[in-house]
Amino acid sequence: MPENQRLFIACFPPPELGRALHRLARRQHALLGGRCMPAANLHLTLTFLGQTPTASIPTILDILNRMPALECTLNLDTLGTFVNGGIVWAGSASVPESLAEWVTQLRAGLQDSDIVFDNRLFRPHITLLRKAAQIEAPIEPALAWQLRRAELCISRSSADGSVYQVVSSASQPPAGAI
Repeated sequence: MPENQRLFIACFPPPELGRALHRLARRQHALLGGRCMPAANLHLTLTFLGQTPTASIPTILDILNRMPALECTLNLDTLGTFVNGGIVWAGSASVPESLAEWVTQLRAGLQDSDIVFDNRLFRPHITLLRKAAQIEAPIEPALAWQLRRAELCISRSSADGSVYQVVSSASQPPAGAI
């Protein structure tokens, strides 16, 4: 196993939402050009860790397992662009307070354990296209995403682009669990 891994913590959409997001990406690709993200790579990054020692993975999993349940609805109602790289994304006009608090708590746990991460402002979005023209438009109808699970993932480069591998996840405990 390599000494370092490119890691991130993310939520992946359930299949039906993933298909809807990929259809949206293909429609925008026809209008804006660029490179459409593969359906399997559509995700919401909660925290990007970057090149991280492989030996840190058990600590990160422990932090995830100690987190409270991730439980909120993210309404994907906006298309926008990050100009650098022509990143076209689906996002929300407002961030649910419970999601922002969860990410803040996750990052505090990582920091307390000396796990390095990208501490940029959390702007929840799903990258749909890269190297595309700019857009700012509503998504109609909005897509509601019931967030339930955060997963630690490894990003590996391949000839076809990035491939994501889930290491493990932290999810809502079963009903009645203490």
